Amino acid sequence: MECSSKLRQQAVNALQDNPQRQFTITQGKNEVPITASSLVELAADPYGISSDEYLTSMRDESVWGGGPEIIALASELKRQIVVLEQDESASSSGVCFLKVRARFGDAVFNDGSNSIYV
Repeated sequence: MECSSKLRQQAVNALQDNPQRQFTITQGKNEVPITASSLVELAADPYGISSDEYLTSMRDESVWGGGPEIIALASELKRQIVVLEQDESASSSGVCFLKVRARFGDAVFNDGSNSIYV
């Protein structure tokens, strides 16, 4: 099994194995606790599927993962995960600039030295 497959399974297991596990999400400047089950329900709802169906689909490598999986993985790895995107306003002459799209993981992991950038 490739590393990405193992990490995906680790993230889904973290969401599925302990539904009452607490994660922290940031809303504005506030950190808000949320359970794994609530996080999965919020992700599944727009697709009109159950939490179990959502978690099953997240195990499929052809399906894009999202915020819940990144939150769970950051917690499992005890590292902040920083998602980058191209900064269209700053790119010119064939040079690509990136900007931070989102940061995942508890503030305690936010020292920058161990962050994973994707």
